[in-house]
Order: sequence, then structure tokens, then C-alpha cells
Amino acid sequence: MSLSIERRSAQNFIAEAQHQLSVAEKVHPCVMVTEPNWTAMISTQKAQIQLLKEIQETFPTLATEKQLKYYLDEQMQALTEYIQDTEIVTMKFQASMEASSKELIENVKQTMKNTEK
Repeated sequence: MSLSIERRSAQNFIAEAQHQLSVAEKVHPCVMVTEPNWTAMISTQKAQIQLLKEIQETFPTLATEKQLKYYLDEQMQALTEYIQDTEIVTMKFQASMEASSKELIENVKQTMKNTEK
């Protein structure tokens, strides 16, 4: 006969009851969560959720490395153009000043010749 169909004897019931009693008598450690502990755990989770929400909200506004590289390249290009323009203006100014000084020297020489006569 199979065990599932077989009738159980009184001795089997007694043995099973004794086994259940021995299991019930064993002491198992138990953790007790008090209301302050529970409140603290919940508030910690709420703080973590709030932090994650803030990160989630600000994440789209953060610049990626590619965006920063593009921005820095644009700035470098603008500075390079500014330096080139400054060099051109400086060279024109220098040429203008040389021309002015030559003209001034010629004028002074002419004035000196006129005054000597």
C-alpha cells in the first residue's frame, strides 16, 4: 500500500504530536521592531526616495562629456579667432604708428630746415 492511502495509527499521531511539541519548545531569537525604530526606518527610506527624485530631476540637465567637449571646442575656437584678430589689429596699429613716426620725423626735419633759413 502507498503511504498516502494507508491509515495512520494512533501511535503515528502520538509520535507526530511529540515531534511538533519538541519543535514548539525550541527557542528561536526574535527581533522586535518598535514604533520609533519603524519610524526611523521609514524616514530613512523617505529621505532616500527624495534624494533619488532630485537626482532624477537634475539628471537631464547634467552635461555629458560630449557636450562639454563641444562647448570647450567652441570656446577654444572663439579665443583663437580673438587672438588672430588681436594680432591683426596690433600689426595694423604698429604699422600705423611707424608711418606716423616717419611722418612726424619728416615734419620735424622740414620744420627745422624752414627755421634754419
